[in-house]
Amino acid sequence: ADTGEPGSVRGQTFSRILRAPADGCVEPRAEIGDAIAAGQVIAHVNGQPVTAAFPGVLRGLVHERLPVTAGLKIGDLDPRARREHCFTISDKSLAVGGGVLEAIFASEAVRASLTGAS
Repeated sequence: ADTGEPGSVRGQTFSRILRAPADGCVEPRAEIGDAIAAGQVIAHVNGQPVTAAFPGVLRGLVHERLPVTAGLKIGDLDPRARREHCFTISDKSLAVGGGVLEAIFASEAVRASLTGAS
């Protein structure tokens, strides 16, 4: 069930999520895969810093100059601090992707286009 709370990774839940402190555009100060120290500035939004609550690896960050609203999720920090996790597909992502493919191929229109039937 979707609890609305991120899963715990090394005791971190909500603190893993990076949120925009203000409306504005994201100005990154780090890149995905970078080792991040606690308190380090990861980005700025409208001149306000987005800082790391704990040490880890920057696992995600929205595109530079993307307009965002205050409170919007703009990235995440991984406390496991393993860079390779940034570039692999999780079991959860594979399951979601597989479900989407099954739904697409279950569609009559898709089956008809693949077989040439109309």
